[in-house]
Amino acid sequence: MILGFIGTGKITTALVEGYSTCSTPPDKIIVSPRNAQRARELSERIRSVIIGQTNQDVIDKSDTVFLALRPETAESVLTPLRFRPDHTIISLIPTIPLTMIHDYVEPAGRISRAVPLPSVSRQYGPILLFQKNEQSESIVKLVGTPVPVREESDLHALWAMNGMISPFFELMAVLRDWSVALGVEKKVAQTYTVRFVYTLARMALENPDTDFSDLAHEAATPGGLNEQALGMIQALGGYESFETALDAVRERFNS
Repeated sequence: MILGFIGTGKITTALVEGYSTCSTPPDKIIVSPRNAQRARELSERIRSVIIGQTNQDVIDKSDTVFLALRPETAESVLTPLRFRPDHTIISLIPTIPLTMIHDYVEPAGRISRAVPLPSVSRQYGPILLFQKNEQSESIVKLVGTPVPVREESDLHALWAMNGMISPFFELMAVLRDWSVALGVEKKVAQTYTVRFVYTLARMALENPDTDFSDLAHEAATPGGLNEQALGMIQALGGYESFETALDAVRERFNS
């Protein structure tokens, strides 16, 4: 198995790290020279990584090609390239639909879209997959848990949720810093905050048939701390701000 990457950004780095240490690592990982510094750093750090001389060189030497480009550069980068019918293509480009990807990479026949999280560097986390095939699913499975979706609109809706990564971590920072301001040692506050969040997520994961709202209601004992906090945040429109942000991010997939 030889993986090629057109585009050498943060998500490519995470995927390369994940594949290089997974249970069945590829024979070679060929990265494009677009980001020379990042490509050089990967090749120096990971033995299986080779820098392609050009984007076409990456494609020619790979059997599976990841497209990890910014939407605004995808057409100009991909149009001049020549793909083979036996290529497996996995597009990580956010706002370009599968029909357009088909036009860019024909005659390649196995084409999927995927949405990995940075956690793929450690081989865990969900990976959205649209138009899966046997090859794309088996490749994605090496660095995470494939979550196939039936419609491209579903992919876009869930992809927009990835815009909540920074707000989520910022919320954790708010919780930690609020505790620190009250005199809690920062290291203790940091440890408790991350373990607190992990525990709540694990509770939901271990109860997949329980609605999130039911978990919230169960925790909100009448007159208790959670009922008070939940009511105040709802009254202040705190959750509506998340919905507004999600709507705005989702609109970018219609542009």
